[in-house]
Amino acid sequence: MNILKLKYILLPLLLSGCDIMNKEEEMNKETNSSTILKNNNFTAWSKGNELISHDNDIIIPDYWRIKTRNGPIYAECSKSISGIYIDAYYEEYGYLYIRQLIPNVMNYSNKEYEIEISINNLIVEEVLYDLYIQARLNENNNERVLVIDTKQFKLKEGKSILKFKFNVPNLENVNYLINNKNALSVAFRIIGQKEQSIQFEIDYIKIKEI
Repeated sequence: MNILKLKYILLPLLLSGCDIMNKEEEMNKETNSSTILKNNNFTAWSKGNELISHDNDIIIPDYWRIKTRNGPIYAECSKSISGIYIDAYYEEYGYLYIRQLIPNVMNYSNKEYEIEISINNLIVEEVLYDLYIQARLNENNNERVLVIDTKQFKLKEGKSILKFKFNVPNLENVNYLINNKNALSVAFRIIGQKEQSIQFEIDYIKIKEI
């Protein structure tokens, strides 16, 4: 059995203490102050390290949700010197999301953006990834507007800077109820194969208007 699965099954969830007194100061050290994402370089981290399993969807670094789909997938997420470190084991083919919900989706309607991701693939084999962004108007999963759903790309070993441009459609023309659950849902996804172990670090994810 993979060590990550054993760790998840045998160990209790460990929450280490974290000094959050300087949280706002850390947040101001973001890589690019113009980014529409919060905590874009993962410096604000009120929780400790987290062990997650299949179908989890939990906040670990502040404002960021780590979600697993398909699988089962077992992963450990921790704060690293450069950003966030994730060690994941995929029992079956599946997705691990690094996702943020940006509120007030109408603020981004009919605008063009560029997303930039600094990532370090720590294994020798190539890893698959994609980008998936939706405009969520409310809590209804059937009432969302697709912004971008890229094909799957191969992430080579070592450090890469990934960039994508995308347009948020004109949401004024959408016939859905808009309530306080609205958000721009940004998901960078690492895709694993059956019985694959993947380790990677993300330095930052930033989105700016162009």
